[in-house]
Amino acid sequence: MSSARAALVTLFAISLASSEAEGSQRSLGVETVIEQEYRATGRPVTAIEDPVAVMAKLFTIDEAQMVTLLDQALDEWNGCGLVQAGQTDWSSEHGWAKGQLGEEELAEMMEDPFSRALYDILLVDRNRAWSDWLAERMTRPGNVLLAVGAGHMAGPDSVLTMIEARGLKAERIQ
Repeated sequence: MSSARAALVTLFAISLASSEAEGSQRSLGVETVIEQEYRATGRPVTAIEDPVAVMAKLFTIDEAQMVTLLDQALDEWNGCGLVQAGQTDWSSEHGWAKGQLGEEELAEMMEDPFSRALYDILLVDRNRAWSDWLAERMTRPGNVLLAVGAGHMAGPDSVLTMIEARGLKAERIQ
């Protein structure tokens, strides 16, 4: 495994473990909950992207940026338990989860090259692909529910902004 891949895997492992140590639960994510409900009713559930391809794209991020961020994360961790290391300000992550990331947080995120690369790969590129898929799918009859995390629905690079630019309108359901 290259040092870039090792750095990326380690960064994600630290981030996920810290997040879980602070009480985050992936099982309560919107996509997971809706998928379970749809499967329980017998409705079809399909994916519109390949998660392996998304992860593979992360390995295109500059190796030096990944290693620098890993060094910073390990310095912050400094061998203490994950709960102690996890005394991180998760407000940005929680804002994304609620679709409430402000302009200030977004601008701050864009200053860091690694964060910008993650933003482009995990949000902008995926939102663009999803809006392309939605525009094509809307040319055919039938109903479709697209469940995505709230972070994909907010901001200048959101799925909503991209589909509205195509003349399509999204409708929020409860």
